[in-house]
Amino acid sequence: MAGEPSMVRASRASDTAIETETVREGLVKLLYESLRLSLSMSVLNGFILAAIMSPALGLARVGPWYLVLLLISALRWQDMLAYQRAPSQHDARVWERRAFLGAVVAGTVWGAAGWVLFAPHDPVEQVILAFVLAGMAAGALSVLSSLRYAVNAFLVISLSPLILRFLFEGGRVGWLMGGMALLFMIALYVTARRLNTTITDSLRTRYDCQQAENSASYQARFDDLTELPNRRYLHEQTQRNLARSRRHGIGGALLFLDLDNFKTVNDSLGHPVGDQVLRQVADRLRTRLRTEDIAARLGGDEFVVLLSDLSVDVQTAEAAAMRFAEDLQHVLTDHPYETQEHVLHMSASIGITVFPGNGTDIDDLMRQADTAMYDAKASGRNAISFYHGALHEAASLRLQLDRELRAALRGGQLSLHYQPMVDQNGQISGLEALLRWNHPERGMIPPAEFIPIAEETGIILELGEWVLSTACRDLVRLLRRFGDATPSISVNLSARQFRLPSLVDTVVAIAADAGAPLSKLCLEVTEGSLMDNVERAISTMESLRALGVKFSVDDFGTGYSSLAYLKKLPVDNIKIDQSFVRDVLLDHNDAGIVGAILSMAQHLGLATVAEGVESVEVRDFLIARHCTYFQGYYFSRPLIFEHLLSFIDQASRQRA
Repeated sequence: MAGEPSMVRASRASDTAIETETVREGLVKLLYESLRLSLSMSVLNGFILAAIMSPALGLARVGPWYLVLLLISALRWQDMLAYQRAPSQHDARVWERRAFLGAVVAGTVWGAAGWVLFAPHDPVEQVILAFVLAGMAAGALSVLSSLRYAVNAFLVISLSPLILRFLFEGGRVGWLMGGMALLFMIALYVTARRLNTTITDSLRTRYDCQQAENSASYQARFDDLTELPNRRYLHEQTQRNLARSRRHGIGGALLFLDLDNFKTVNDSLGHPVGDQVLRQVADRLRTRLRTEDIAARLGGDEFVVLLSDLSVDVQTAEAAAMRFAEDLQHVLTDHPYETQEHVLHMSASIGITVFPGNGTDIDDLMRQADTAMYDAKASGRNAISFYHGALHEAASLRLQLDRELRAALRGGQLSLHYQPMVDQNGQISGLEALLRWNHPERGMIPPAEFIPIAEETGIILELGEWVLSTACRDLVRLLRRFGDATPSISVNLSARQFRLPSLVDTVVAIAADAGAPLSKLCLEVTEGSLMDNVERAISTMESLRALGVKFSVDDFGTGYSSLAYLKKLPVDNIKIDQSFVRDVLLDHNDAGIVGAILSMAQHLGLATVAEGVESVEVRDFLIARHCTYFQGYYFSRPLIFEHLLSFIDQASRQRA
């Protein structure tokens, strides 16, 4: 097709060439498989013909012909044996030429019989010779028809001399026998063509079916992207290893590997770049595997390595698994991943479980390795963790918390508390909405305990929308009571929320549904969320700021922001993390960091909010360095909505 891409055309041409070569191999194989019987019949028929013709023509005339036939048959027999001894991957073109040459030489020998062994003036012996040659030609039809040109050559070379000799002899019998032999040769030629077409079509159909079967089998057992075994094949091989481990007591290990922050690569640079990284990871895994080991891709950026036959001693097996994991981690992290337009540095978290020490059930082992991998991530990523019983308890608790959190979201157990932010004069400048979970049995569960789980499981998106919706409804209630004096409400956005393409529409829809003005809404995002994809972050923030929404960078100082990008970001203020503020009077490092942040913000024209202010001395320290706003227990704890109303009322009276 004219509009078809050249790569597609090249791929199809390549497939066609492979199919043609495969069919050629099949045709040659059929010929050589049937050659043994054909040669035996050729030698036998030659012997019978020589015996019949010898009394009339003499042994001196018949004998050399038969010796030549024996020699040619022996050479073709050796050729057949050479084909059988050749490697399974034959060069079909070479063997096709050799088979064709053998057919031409054999046809020449038998054709010579039509001239050399012709008995003039003896119709009976002429008929005998004609029948033997016709029989040989008919026999060649079934043997040589897989190679059409070979059977055609044999028919022409073997029968033409006989036909010419009959016609040369002339007479009624000669012309009749010559004409019949010619018609016979034409009939065999047509039959050979049809038989060859049938054989070729059959081989082509068999090839197509085999290709489809191989493709289905490959797709069922291997990952298309990385060409590593998939979950199914890994399961099969692990079952065999576990059975051997149970019989002989030889330990092995299962390693669960997950790339750190891979989702950021996909979200910020696109899936094609992520796919290139995954293929490079697979290549690096292969370089470190022993023959008996298996690396598989489960999906996404999750890989599993099965290490077999480590040791009968558990500690030795664990040590061997750790050495392999450390080596693998170096291979995966020490060198960058180069794609078409980017150079990326990736790290990996690895979880390890050994068997049979931790059991021999494959599903249990997979869960154990997965749990250990999450423990490695929790310890700071780019780490290695072994499975042990305490991890199982932690995983069970995490799973239980996830289920209970989903129930809490729908069961009214969640609420918002609001912590005021004040200026240097003590006036309320804003409110931060803080999520609280009042568990019916365990009481208040700290956000630090359930927010990470919500991030892992993805329920953070539902939680985020609930928080934003509740905050907007509370904002409307505050506006009804305090009017223009109502402070703005700050809502924290998770990294997942901020990366959503639909964020702008979601914020606008939720605020409109509650009837809340966007000018009284401030969204707090972390440094990491902004740095994932700076250009997209700027675009999203500018779209919302054009509608009146303000932005604040939360927990500033704990991430890895670039100042070059920070000055481009459309933010209204930055919040200094309380980990720096709390000990600012006791730790000169914290004091230096806070002073540097405040100085930088002043030069960039950004307002600052110091979190964790718990004493007048800390407040005064911050005021002396031009901090704009303050938030902490010194001013107020987080308040439920009813207490917040009283707090704002009291602050209004004091201001009046």
